[in-house]
Amino acid sequence: MNKADYTALINAKLPDGAQLPSSDHRETMHTDPNSIIELIYGATYTDDEISQTYTSSTALFDYVADIYKVGNNVTITGGFTANTGLLSTSSIFEITDTDFTSVATIIFNAIARKGNSVDVMPVYIQDNHLRVGASILLGESYSFTINYKSLN
Repeated sequence: MNKADYTALINAKLPDGAQLPSSDHRETMHTDPNSIIELIYGATYTDDEISQTYTSSTALFDYVADIYKVGNNVTITGGFTANTGLLSTSSIFEITDTDFTSVATIIFNAIARKGNSVDVMPVYIQDNHLRVGASILLGESYSFTINYKSLN
């Protein structure tokens, strides 16, 4: 759901010069999946390397991503585990749903807790790929949260 979807809903349900049934007005406000309330108070979408509904797996990582969008602000919270030892720039997954694609390259940190210590892994989104920014060992697991602006 994005601004274009909402605009299309308004144009379909609220045409110029027509008497408006209250049901059409309600659909633009809250009962249609593209209504203003659904756009503002969105749902959380969960994806992983198995379902691949909003992302596409590279098969290099096991991952889970909870994606939440309000307007064009996207928050992804999740985690990933390396299936092999990899060099930096390896893609964890690609964001394939255009509602969640990123406007720009974003750099952030993922965290691994190992006993009393914390390991930080630089991670970034570039060309809609979530990538590790340093070498990672087989079986290492990290968690992350990122906020960014989407194109839609």
